[in-house]
Amino acid sequence: MKHTKHELMLYSFYDFTGLASHLETMAAKGWLAEKIGVLGIRYRRIQPQTLRFSVTYFPDASEFDAAPTGGQEVFRDYCAQAGWEFAFQWAQMQVFYTSRPDAVPIETDPSIQVETLHRSMRRNFLPGTILMLILSLFQLGMLFWRINTDPVDLLSNASYLLSFSCWLLVLVANVWSLGHYALWHRRAVQEARMGRMYAIRTSPVTNLSLLFVALLFIVAAFLFSSSRREIGYLGIAVVTVALTCCLTQGVKAFCLHRGASRGVTRTATMATAFLSSFGLLLAVGFLFITNRWGVDDTTAVETYSWHNITWEVYADPIPLRVEDLTGAAIYGPDTYSTGSWEQSSFLVSWRSYSQDLRHDCPEDLPELSYSIVDVKVPLFYSLCKTYLLEQYVRRDANLPPEYQEHYQALDTLPQGTAAAYQCYMGGEPMNQYLFCWDSHLAELWFDEPLTAAQLNTAAAILADA
Repeated sequence: MKHTKHELMLYSFYDFTGLASHLETMAAKGWLAEKIGVLGIRYRRIQPQTLRFSVTYFPDASEFDAAPTGGQEVFRDYCAQAGWEFAFQWAQMQVFYTSRPDAVPIETDPSIQVETLHRSMRRNFLPGTILMLILSLFQLGMLFWRINTDPVDLLSNASYLLSFSCWLLVLVANVWSLGHYALWHRRAVQEARMGRMYAIRTSPVTNLSLLFVALLFIVAAFLFSSSRREIGYLGIAVVTVALTCCLTQGVKAFCLHRGASRGVTRTATMATAFLSSFGLLLAVGFLFITNRWGVDDTTAVETYSWHNITWEVYADPIPLRVEDLTGAAIYGPDTYSTGSWEQSSFLVSWRSYSQDLRHDCPEDLPELSYSIVDVKVPLFYSLCKTYLLEQYVRRDANLPPEYQEHYQALDTLPQGTAAAYQCYMGGEPMNQYLFCWDSHLAELWFDEPLTAAQLNTAAAILADA
């Protein structure tokens, strides 16, 4: 038989009414709460009994205190004399219980009770909530800036979409919490002036729903990831957050166990949070750059040395090849290296292909590269198309006109396309083209100008790619 159990803490820090009622219900079932931590409430088994709980607040207390302060000890002694037994502390929150039905309530003055709770909120809940609100607004602002500057990358990247979803959830949760508390405090002050304490109740179902949605976002991001590399990115991001939390809480618990002062514990905890976040981000950045975790989606078929540098050769299947445009026989990896890359979400899929001439090839043959964008949600088609058409205009805005690149519509549309464009630098045409279909976009670069027949061939193959 289990003698301890844990459950998620689904009550807000200021919900003294809801938490006390829940702890009484659990005591009637034979479980007495003895600690609240990061992971939730811990209970120990007791004989089922009727207990009264009182959730009070001591503003001068801190989660970084290894032992109760002198003021807290006096307060607990006062409660013990009144028949209340101390259960546990959570930062400024102090929880007591009693089996005596005639025990005098710990707090009897509504005005003092409201003021004490508000002072505790200013020390603990409000600064953190406001900080997270500002941070979520900043992060969402950065993501909205990103969707304006490069919507194809953002909308096709499961990591970006996960980040956007989570920060939006943080924003909603913090706005809801602040708004709920502000409305309660305003009403409680008015009621206290008339000698009444206005009870507060937050919704555990709402908090559980927010947690469930966050987990759903994470699972969806993994399910909709298009490649092992992207899954690796997401996995490392989740592990990084988890490790940072574990290290921070571990250092805090160690300091509290060793009896360190409030200042030392706070400094050590904050320093660990910053240094572990910074260090893990550096490690992740190094892995991203070097791809040391070994989850690349393609594998080189051979390597060769040229000018004392080792080059890798790939033989990825690609839908459109140089040979399709030139009519030449298919070349092998001894001539060309063909690579592919994909990034996809439930909104947009972005694929990139290349056919690069080996440096040690004695022949002077053309090279080819192109990217394909599939817009799965029609709402974003115009956004992606506009970005592809205007990306070089935005990039080259500060360059002299003769160096600015821009797309112009082709006089004759390749067969099957809804629109087609050729890139120009100043007034000179370049060997770069953009093909558009209803939900399909393709941008192509070639070493030579394409004839009308070659444009038709490329459009026909890319339309079905």
